[in-house]
Amino acid sequence: MGTKILISTKVPLSFFLIYLLILGGIFTSATYVYQNQKSTVELDEKNLFVFVSNIKLHQIVTWREKRLSDAKNILANSFIKNGIAEYLKNSNNRAIKSELSGWLKSLALDKNYESISLINNKFKIIFSSKPSENYIGRFATAMARQSLDKNKILLSDFQKETSSGNVLLYLFLPIKAVNNKSGVLIFKINPYAELYPLLQSWPIPTRTAESIMVERIGDSVLSLSPMRRLKNSELSVRLPLSLKDLPAAKYIRGESGIIFGKDYSGNDVVAFGQKVPSTSWYIITKIDTPELFESIKGRSYFVISITLVFIILVTLAFWFLFKKQLSFYQQLLYRSGEDKRILEKHYAYLIKYANDSMFLLNESGNVIFSNERAAQVYGYSQDEFLKLTIKDLRAKSSWHQIEEQMKLAETKGIVFETLHKRKDGSIFPIEVSSRTIEVNGKRYFQSIVRDISERKEAEKKIYELNRTYSFLSDVNQMIVRTQDEKKLFEETCVIAIKRGGFKFAYIGIINKHTGNMEIAAYAGGYVERLDNISFSINDLEKDSVPALTFFNTGSHFICNDIANDKGMEHFRETAVRNNYNSCGVFPVKIDNKIIGTLNLYSEEKYFFNEAEIKLLVEMSGDVSYAVKSLKNEKKRETYEKALLRSWERYKELFESNPNPMWIYDDETLKFINVNKTAINHYGYTKSEFLSMTIKDIRPQEDILQIINFIESTKEDIRTSFNVRHKKKDGTIIYVEVKSNPITVINKQKSRIVSINDITEQKRMIEEVIIAKEKAEEANKPRSVFLGTMSHELRTPLIGILGYSDILLDDLQEPEFIEMVKGIRRGGRRLLNTLNLILDLTRIESDKLEVALKQIDIVEPLTYAFSEFEGAAKEKYLEYSLNILEENLISNIDEHLFIIIMENLINNAIKFTRTGSIRLTAGVNEENKIFVSVRDTGIGIDEKHINIIFQEFRQVSEGINREYQGTGLGLTITEKYIRMLNGNIEVKSKIGEGTLFTITFPRI
Repeated sequence: MGTKILISTKVPLSFFLIYLLILGGIFTSATYVYQNQKSTVELDEKNLFVFVSNIKLHQIVTWREKRLSDAKNILANSFIKNGIAEYLKNSNNRAIKSELSGWLKSLALDKNYESISLINNKFKIIFSSKPSENYIGRFATAMARQSLDKNKILLSDFQKETSSGNVLLYLFLPIKAVNNKSGVLIFKINPYAELYPLLQSWPIPTRTAESIMVERIGDSVLSLSPMRRLKNSELSVRLPLSLKDLPAAKYIRGESGIIFGKDYSGNDVVAFGQKVPSTSWYIITKIDTPELFESIKGRSYFVISITLVFIILVTLAFWFLFKKQLSFYQQLLYRSGEDKRILEKHYAYLIKYANDSMFLLNESGNVIFSNERAAQVYGYSQDEFLKLTIKDLRAKSSWHQIEEQMKLAETKGIVFETLHKRKDGSIFPIEVSSRTIEVNGKRYFQSIVRDISERKEAEKKIYELNRTYSFLSDVNQMIVRTQDEKKLFEETCVIAIKRGGFKFAYIGIINKHTGNMEIAAYAGGYVERLDNISFSINDLEKDSVPALTFFNTGSHFICNDIANDKGMEHFRETAVRNNYNSCGVFPVKIDNKIIGTLNLYSEEKYFFNEAEIKLLVEMSGDVSYAVKSLKNEKKRETYEKALLRSWERYKELFESNPNPMWIYDDETLKFINVNKTAINHYGYTKSEFLSMTIKDIRPQEDILQIINFIESTKEDIRTSFNVRHKKKDGTIIYVEVKSNPITVINKQKSRIVSINDITEQKRMIEEVIIAKEKAEEANKPRSVFLGTMSHELRTPLIGILGYSDILLDDLQEPEFIEMVKGIRRGGRRLLNTLNLILDLTRIESDKLEVALKQIDIVEPLTYAFSEFEGAAKEKYLEYSLNILEENLISNIDEHLFIIIMENLINNAIKFTRTGSIRLTAGVNEENKIFVSVRDTGIGIDEKHINIIFQEFRQVSEGINREYQGTGLGLTITEKYIRMLNGNIEVKSKIGEGTLFTITFPRI
């Protein structure tokens, strides 16, 4: 019997387990590699994304702060601000306008402003850098009013112009001036020029990435900037805030960090949003999700393919599997290095086109990255930068600040100014914006550096101008308080050193007896042989003394480079030895005659520029004026001494004056002296008077009034006024006070007062006022009576006139016709009289309604003129109307105006037998409308002109007067003119005629 051997065909369990274990290991390894790569790429892409967003935010904040800084610099520059304020006061000043024009146009061009306009407090453009700019619109008007009311710089939100459809921002700068003159500078900012390009630029090539700005408007999200996929989207696209997946809506609702969602076109995007500080704007940086994760998708395909290959190959041999696994990790290592190079390329593109230098420093302060702009600015190559530290880039004087600034950058970010050093050793000012970023757990310092040399140079010019202006201002303040000529000269020199920035200053005065220039005062550095700077003004060939060089012209002398000026060769050695490089000599004049010089020396070359020279010329003029005033003051003191001697001579007149008189101190208000009449009239003894002030003789309720009045008349002003006084027994009297300034022997400023008791006069005046009021009250029944009678008589009279017209149509006999005509003439005359009386009563009882409206007076004037053409022809008078100007528009009542003209024309025809009547209308020199009626009639005596406007008064009166009438026509005419805010004037001569001229305000 044989042995049976069984060979198992099953795969050994251990081998199978090893096989499964290897497959599991492959799958696990592939999954791990994929997830690790995905996380790394996601983190890198997100960090890059956040970095770009931060740069955009910084650019927008910098852009906005730069605009506000422009406005603040203008307000801080008192010279420019005062020039604008002066132009607001006097827009006809061509010099200021020319200077303002150049400055505004230069600023608009330099700073990329669409336009810069200056408006007044009526919100009308009075000047613009763009000549076509003549209207600012309702929105700009409202913002300008708000800026002016709050006296605050305002930067508007985005606004779309209706006419052009373009988006603009406005910057409003209030300018306050004196005499209620004020205005606003309006800067039109075109975001298409600088802001939108900043948003739309992207550091590396991309198909879908973009940055947009949005704002919440009610329940909507409004686009403030152009969108990549929508044309003309700025201020046009609104999306509901309720959209759950819209990144912009999420950030406005309060979410933060990196967000996945759908953008305005419905695409899946990854976004990072931030609010722009101090605004309602949000900046949203986004990219389509597929583009962001393209590299991850490629890696996933690659990993899957390799995994499948490994599963197939694992069945061939374990050692082959091991080799392939090793090869796989080698490939991953290579891929990792390739990813790093790609990432570096991303960063290179990001910062390549930046306008500012960019650095990335590690925690030790070593430079690990710099952009091309940095190489251009500093002169180092990229490799050289990598060998440098932060100290190598900084000026040595600023090393002590580095540690503190790096700490601030770690906590909250920092923006500061300091000095940097180029490769050639030159030092230049920069502005640094620095903050930290964290990548893979490591912290780096990200710094954006801007060269601010040009800005510092501009600030230096402003400082120099303000320095000279401060010098001028301090000298003017000193002039006000200085009463001594020597002290005036000494303090002027001291201020020149302390505030003007000069190294040496002296004032030379010409000795009028010897003709020599002698030193009156000096301050600052030492000039060799200062005591010997004395020369004759006739010795003009001495170029060694700069003070002589301008005597030929009578103007100032400037030398900005003494060492190289041929005209200064005799003075050069002394100047160089004392380190004087610039000098200016300005004349001190009295009545256009040079009496001395103000000499200023600086250690700076080209110290004097055109603007500073103008201020220094003005300052030397102020010193000249002060010298003249001090000399006049000495004359005044001599005059006051003579006056005091005169006072002693006339002291007895003061004591014996029949009116109360006293002298009191202008500061303490205490009585210094009183005369006998004052003692007798007020009841106080002289010792009591001298222990009192002028407030003690006033009623308690009047004390505040007298204090305010005295404060307003502190200057040497003669005054006369009426007040109430109180006697010792408490009696209140009314007095007329006449007050004059006087200086007594001890130079104490005082006033001498003369009193006239007008208590009795005031009582009589009050009685007259009461009598007048009673008379006016008594006059009311007369007006009522005249009005009632006028109405009662008019009713039957109109019937009589009507019947007379009927009779004239029916009668045939000439005798009866003439009788009826007489009845009609008398009736019309009586009706005219009743109408005048009725009009007068309406005026006196304030029942006349006036309907003012804007009309052209030519038409009603022509109508009134035509009504009297027939009457003028009947008397064979030359009758004409001359209109000198069109559009004679005024705010008047047309009906009353016609009555006025009819009364004046009727009077002219009535009182003119032969000759002419001419009407003229136009505009006078005061821009008022005038209408004149000139006749060649009988004329009026000058002494009777005042009565022609009185009620019921005529030049010839009585029943035997030559010309009939009630005397009310001109009275009513004059009252109507006053009611229409007009005026009437009369010029006349007996036998030559009369000229009536009325005027009304023109609109």
